[in-house]
Amino acid sequence: MFKYLVIATIILAFYVLSAYATTDIIRLLKGSKTPVYAPDCYCDACGNKIRLIDQIPIFAYLFNGGKCHHCKCKIPSFDFYFEIFFLLGLTVTNILLRFSLIGFAATVAEYELAKLIFIIIKGKREDSFAKNLLISLLTNVLVFLLIGALYVMLAIVRAKLG
Repeated sequence: MFKYLVIATIILAFYVLSAYATTDIIRLLKGSKTPVYAPDCYCDACGNKIRLIDQIPIFAYLFNGGKCHHCKCKIPSFDFYFEIFFLLGLTVTNILLRFSLIGFAATVAEYELAKLIFIIIKGKREDSFAKNLLISLLTNVLVFLLIGALYVMLAIVRAKLG
């Protein structure tokens, strides 16, 4: 039973990671005014801080009709589809790899590869790109260490169950 609780927690972490990925990548792209280390998210159109409840991936987009809570401007559908892509991609990869440590390594590789692809496609940001990329990578290390701890817990549980 505990094994399934850890797997559910990993999938929940993927859900949160999908929103983080969108924010991380968008802040690295050309034209972004928000530094990667900013703790809050802001609407590109009106500049208002996005409420925490509106930062819940996928559901917030659907609940608000794809619009900003404050100014009612349309949120790019790219954000919505990107979050779905990440959530499904990471989950399917790990189901196929049975939530193993190899699955964790694949998760890190999939995340960083997607980030690299979108930066190449959309073009790197002009101001302090190297600094922002380094901060992003360091933040990602911390995020993946936390997620990696879940995989280690799962491996321990599996080893004890035989």
